[in-house]
Amino acid sequence: MKIYNPVKYRKPILSIYVILLGISLYFASTLKVHYLFENFFPKNDPVYINYVQFRNAFDIDDRAISVAIKADSGVFNPGFISRTTEVEKFINDIHGVEKTTSLNSLRIPIKTPLGWISTPVLSKNPNNLSSDSVRLVANKSVAGQFISTDGKFFAIQVYLKDSLSDKENRILVERIEAILDEESLEYKMAGFINTQVNYIRMLEAEVPFTSLLATLGLSIILFLLYRSPKQALLITSVVFTGLILFFGYLGMIGRPLSVTSTLFTTIMVFVGVSDLIHLQSYFQKYLVKGFSEADSIYKALSETWVNLFMTSATTAIGFLTFMSSSIPHIQTFGWDAAIGVLIAFVVVITLAPVLLFYFPPKGKVLQRLQQERRWDRFLFNLYKIGKNNHYLILILTGVILLVSIFSISQIQINQKLSSNFSDDARIKQDFDFFEEYFGGVRAFEATIVPKAGKKILDLEVLEGIEKLEKWLASRESLSTVMSPSFWVKSLNFSISAGKDGSFKLPDDKDRLSFVLMNDRSDNKRAFVNEEQNIGRFTARMQDIGRLKAEELNEEVITWIEDDENNIPFALNITGSAVLIDKNNSNITDEMFYNLGLAFIIVSILMALLFKSFGMVVISIIPNLIPLIAVGGFMGITGIPLNAATSLIFTIGFVIAIDDTIHFLTRFRNEMQSSANIELNLKNTMMYTGRAIVQTSLILFVGYGVMMFSSFSEIAYHAILVASTLALALLGDIFLLPVILRLAFKKRKT
Repeated sequence: MKIYNPVKYRKPILSIYVILLGISLYFASTLKVHYLFENFFPKNDPVYINYVQFRNAFDIDDRAISVAIKADSGVFNPGFISRTTEVEKFINDIHGVEKTTSLNSLRIPIKTPLGWISTPVLSKNPNNLSSDSVRLVANKSVAGQFISTDGKFFAIQVYLKDSLSDKENRILVERIEAILDEESLEYKMAGFINTQVNYIRMLEAEVPFTSLLATLGLSIILFLLYRSPKQALLITSVVFTGLILFFGYLGMIGRPLSVTSTLFTTIMVFVGVSDLIHLQSYFQKYLVKGFSEADSIYKALSETWVNLFMTSATTAIGFLTFMSSSIPHIQTFGWDAAIGVLIAFVVVITLAPVLLFYFPPKGKVLQRLQQERRWDRFLFNLYKIGKNNHYLILILTGVILLVSIFSISQIQINQKLSSNFSDDARIKQDFDFFEEYFGGVRAFEATIVPKAGKKILDLEVLEGIEKLEKWLASRESLSTVMSPSFWVKSLNFSISAGKDGSFKLPDDKDRLSFVLMNDRSDNKRAFVNEEQNIGRFTARMQDIGRLKAEELNEEVITWIEDDENNIPFALNITGSAVLIDKNNSNITDEMFYNLGLAFIIVSILMALLFKSFGMVVISIIPNLIPLIAVGGFMGITGIPLNAATSLIFTIGFVIAIDDTIHFLTRFRNEMQSSANIELNLKNTMMYTGRAIVQTSLILFVGYGVMMFSSFSEIAYHAILVASTLALALLGDIFLLPVILRLAFKKRKT
């Protein structure tokens, strides 16, 4: 099939790219970073629907920020109390803050013979601070919420208005930080909004940094490989053009950047560089043979475009398999990655030939290409090693498979909320701090549904809730357990004027009715809905991981369903943490489906390309073994299987098989002119080996950039993909020729 001649249309092509780059740069400048919590969950999932209903029914704490301030001389020091009082006033004055609560501002309504009065929990008399400290540290509703468990940190709960935009949230968080910094206070912050703001900060720094570092690394390694600044700059320019067009596409469709956006740079770099190196390799071979620049470009493109299209198509289709995911975020990642691959392919077959024509290797560079034998010697030695160690390669492959299959069973799947961030990340440090001093940032949330004919505020139901509340409080991983029972006991305490022993449920229905009628607090909506048919349990929970959290949830449900406990309600465990756990479970389960789908689709494309079922099997084996080996590597090293690392199996497969396609296509062409298997394998290695090795080296640089990511899941992802491709390279260089020898051993030579 004839291919168009890009040299003939070089001027229109360059003009079009100038226009496209201008448009793309504009739209790329409009890119925004968002923490789209909703896009991580399937909208029709019953767990998600239940969470939305729960969130709408109660005043949950997604709009709250916890600020913990270190008290060097103790929380109950008059000077420290005075400083934190001033800080709280400043925070209250920030636009968007609805209210703040701390020991300084917390007041309890107390009913006295003279009427209701509001009593501060912390005495204004400095002489009483010592007695206050004993009383408040022993109070379970205070310790772990307003004071750290060791009494060294003072906490302010900042409640934000619902109508704030992402930009306003960020300004608010930055203003709180500025106030605390101006006061020279040592502090930590937690809460959904704070996490969102810091997550966006990390992404804003990470995406341009990784893009720039990947481009710089690419330029350096290209210069080392080609020893020509012009040739290195040419390839870098083509790849960078593809990146600009791709990010322009994201900006044009209004797609916000997320944590997976850091993967796009490496994907685009790999696909573009891989295609470019193969195209340039053929172009240089024809130049060395004496053809003109125009003829060399046309012959190189004619000989490689089918391979380039097939490798790009298999990679794009592999990413499109993510469209079958139940997670909206994964779906959009798969679609965008596929678009990025196609953009890289189009840029390579249109812009690259024109730039090669204008900037071909000349003079000393061309002379060096004509005389250079380093790569020929290196590739011939690789061929000889494979030929002379036929059985050793098979034995080593078998050993790797056995060890990997055994080690796969050791893979960790216990995902933690904080495991997405490196130890140096501010979010991770804040998570660890609140884990140690305030019982954790993970929330245990559940809805209480009374049995038929009963209401949440019926005394019988409240007594059952109190029983469960005490049982939950005895769990080591839970603290600050609150419920409708806790709220009613607080009311009873207020109406009893704070009398000792009055923090308890009313003794009878009449007393309960009296307590509820005299409610002067504004906390009811946090624990009971208007119809009194749904209640809320909430507690602070340590980040014990998905598996242990699921075990605890099952333990809670089992305890409730035990007839001996006589619990008059059902419990439905929910909350954002449960959603995240379910999401991670879904993604890892879908991994096998996506990988299987990628195998099937790639196999069909390979069958169309080679018109041979045997060649399909041959092409799959060298790329299947690395996936098994990487699974074993995860088990040995303790890298967990989670949302990000589960993607590497499909991504690694569809990228790694590109080199196999190039190798087998060249081998097939050699077989058409000769029946000598060894000669064909040697020629295939000499012709395609350089591009395959160089592509892999460049890929390692691209993924090496992400190994230093602040997102630990991205760093793990980079390590695993790089490992997959390293093993795939060894498979293409050593194992694939062995398989071809076995497959064609009956062919006469």
